[in-house]
Amino acid sequence: MEERTFRAVNISAQDSRGRSTLVDAFNEWAENERPASIIHVYYFHDQSAHTRGYLIIYETQSAAARQRKAA
Repeated sequence: MEERTFRAVNISAQDSRGRSTLVDAFNEWAENERPASIIHVYYFHDQSAHTRGYLIIYETQSAAARQRKAA
């Protein structure tokens, strides 16, 4: 049986920087982390703190899968 690991990450940016900054941050995270699958993405906009972002729940790749891809 293969072990499955789930994690959550919060990616946020100030409103003044625009939405494209948030999209760029999400894409950079995905390229670096390379999640096995993304389970859920929750978008939030905190108007009082002038912050918007994504809360991402994802499944990490197993060590065996990472080794297979590296080979």
